[in-house]
Amino acid sequence: MRNESKLLLPLTLCIALLTIASRGGGMDPASPMPEEEELISILRDAGLTGDASALATAIRAATHKNQFVAMQGLWTLARLGSAEALPTVEALFDAEMAEVRAYARVVAAQIRTNGVSVARDAAGVRAQVLALLGALHLSSAEVSAPIPPLPGRDMEEDETTLQRRWVLRECADVVRAAANRGVVGAASTLPVDPAPDEAARAKVAFAAWKGAERIGRLVDALAAKRTLTGDDRYPIQLLADEGAPAAPVIIAKLEAMRANRAAYHHSGYCALFRAVTGIGGKHATAAVASFRKDPDEWVRYYADQCYEWLSKGIRRNGVVAY
Repeated sequence: MRNESKLLLPLTLCIALLTIASRGGGMDPASPMPEEEELISILRDAGLTGDASALATAIRAATHKNQFVAMQGLWTLARLGSAEALPTVEALFDAEMAEVRAYARVVAAQIRTNGVSVARDAAGVRAQVLALLGALHLSSAEVSAPIPPLPGRDMEEDETTLQRRWVLRECADVVRAAANRGVVGAASTLPVDPAPDEAARAKVAFAAWKGAERIGRLVDALAAKRTLTGDDRYPIQLLADEGAPAAPVIIAKLEAMRANRAAYHHSGYCALFRAVTGIGGKHATAAVASFRKDPDEWVRYYADQCYEWLSKGIRRNGVVAY
């Protein structure tokens, strides 16, 4: 029989932390319902591919009652860059949730300054980032300054700090989008230091590679995890964002982990299960299902959690809107 007390801590680390929308600020949002998870996946896909036909959906999502959906809607609007979204985004400057208010200001500035334009070289990346900072009346030094840790677990970051985080993440997203379009050295002229925010740091770091190499590095890094923290949400999301090409690589790694069990910890299984749940598909579903009778009770538990979504055809995408 499963020892529930033994499962409590790793379950909390693996499942609960991966359903937090982002660090600090505002209300602790309820986890999305299944239909909201599907909307988040649609929004994520639209932002990654630049699908302008999803603009109206993203505008509506930005005012959604669920913070996960609202933040994902804002991220997609920043990616699409349409001025048509500005009235809705600017209305969120007075939103109830501090994190939504902070991010809305960053998204509005990104749309106003860069719109639908794309950086075609490293100099263009730098110009876009500087334009964003100028619109927000922030200097590179201000944005790059260290962010002190909160003195208490129940404390929340102030709105100014939240905005700095989202500025760094938006700058990092400009880098990643450019890298995905084939811009060489997209981060080489970045006028801000992403180090103060783990999300921005991860995005910039993995933008140095593309395609199969990026996927392989992400898979290996997650598989090697011995513990999971809140910051691990970010590479998990980056791997899920690689989409269908990443699924067979994740599945092959899971099989290799099963064959060499002593070399891996259940945290690595959890991270890869969570990433492949963001991709979905019948092969991902079958792969996760095959671990539901695993000898390790924690691996079984995590597989059950992810299989519950995959078996219904629901991707749990958008681990975090960044």
